[in-house]
Amino acid sequence: MLDFIVRVLVFAVLAQFGFPLIVPGVQTHGGFFPAALSCAVLMYCVDYSARFAALLARETRSYLFGPILIFVLAAVLGAVLLKGLAHFAPSLLTVSSWGAGCAAGLIVLLGTFLINAALRRIS
Repeated sequence: MLDFIVRVLVFAVLAQFGFPLIVPGVQTHGGFFPAALSCAVLMYCVDYSARFAALLARETRSYLFGPILIFVLAAVLGAVLLKGLAHFAPSLLTVSSWGAGCAAGLIVLLGTFLINAALRRIS
């Protein structure tokens, strides 16, 4: 449960402050609670999918295919989920293109790596 709370809060901060600064095509509208937390829950889904992809990559025992699979799945799933949220809730989020969505997905992947490192250090 602590893992979920930490991840959602970090992803909410990324959605509210990181995406508009780093990726020019992704903007959140509204306050921290409705917009950023709804994006954060979806980013948690992307993170969970990327961890599943990492498990698949570990099982393939391929040093080339594994990292490529993780990056591609994180970028594509991040783009699909963010574009989906922008389509169904345009008052909360705007994603201008698939490239901006993929870049945001890679930022989610980077955030996942940082969160994993921080949680390992704490426990």
